[in-house]
Amino acid sequence: MRANFERMLRDQQAQIEALKSQITAATNAAVASPPKTTEEMEELNRKVDSVIEAQKKVRPGEFNPAIGLVGETIFSFARKVR
Repeated sequence: MRANFERMLRDQQAQIEALKSQITAATNAAVASPPKTTEEMEELNRKVDSVIEAQKKVRPGEFNPAIGLVGETIFSFARKVR
């Protein structure tokens, strides 16, 4: 049983190391490939500008939400007659 546990532990460590190397490779590939043309840079700038503009917009009811409250009560009083 102990040998089985140790084998499973080694397998998991190997998987962890393989995933770490994949993450490192993907991160290095993303950093190593900046936009190559001015057209790509302009497109990225347009996208960033559109995100900034979207964040600046304020909706009219954003800070003053239209909330209503409706309550209904029923009251009954009965007097015992002797």
